[in-house]
Amino acid sequence: MKKYSLIFLLLAIGVQLQAQGEFSFGFKAGLNFSTMDGELEQSAQGNALESTEYTTGFSVGALLNYSFTDIFGLRGEFIYSQKGRIISFEGPSYFIFNATEDRVVALGDRTLEADVLNSYLEIPLLGYAKFGKIEVMGGAYVAALVTSVADGRMSFRPNSRQGTNFDELEFTLDYRYRSDEAGEGSGEVTAYSINGLGIDAPTTLGAYYEYTEVEQNLYNLFDFGLIGGLSFYLNEGFFVNARVEYGLRDTTDDEKDIAYANLSNNQFIFREDINRNFTIHTSVGFRF
Repeated sequence: MKKYSLIFLLLAIGVQLQAQGEFSFGFKAGLNFSTMDGELEQSAQGNALESTEYTTGFSVGALLNYSFTDIFGLRGEFIYSQKGRIISFEGPSYFIFNATEDRVVALGDRTLEADVLNSYLEIPLLGYAKFGKIEVMGGAYVAALVTSVADGRMSFRPNSRQGTNFDELEFTLDYRYRSDEAGEGSGEVTAYSINGLGIDAPTTLGAYYEYTEVEQNLYNLFDFGLIGGLSFYLNEGFFVNARVEYGLRDTTDDEKDIAYANLSNNQFIFREDINRNFTIHTSVGFRF
């Protein structure tokens, strides 16, 4: 009897909300300006070797609104959203040739710049309050990673004490974090030598070219975080929106996030620092 009473009560609440409130739909599209908030790599002397900048992506999706009153309501969204960062490294480092075969480690200086773009299917849940043409919102989101890519350039200049037949190598970066294999590269392969050892390298490097094996992707599959922002309505339905999204989960897997400045006994040092998505989201949309 208690079970049926509870079901009846829930149905009554649902009917009451439906009678008092109102559903509406909408869509939105816009640009994301994003980076990752986290610790940057430094040299043993404390000099910065790593830096990050904002990168640009787009977002598009649908909205479902439930208005409790003319002022207050809830909004659910289903969004395709691109986030990432431009990450740079410049300073003393190493480079690993033939990682999955006859592994050869060279010491020298590395210069790298990669534009990372992670695409998520994102579900924000927001509470909002609308005062005239201004709408204030806040809430949280969960997201699942769909694709994770990067492109850029890298150069490596070997230590002058190593016997090499090259002064500097230039590479194109074409990273596919979710599908690249260990040691994967593409393009023309050229033979080199270091201290009498024969090595080769392609012109384009995959995400895990210097890895011996890959069991997990660098960027984690799920993310979640907080949202706060404002909308301005130009008329009853058309609006422009700006908001900030701050991730609460580390975007990188500690077992794949390697340090570029040093090795330990010629093996990777894995970084345990936390990198969180930080996004300035701008969009235009229409609410029916």
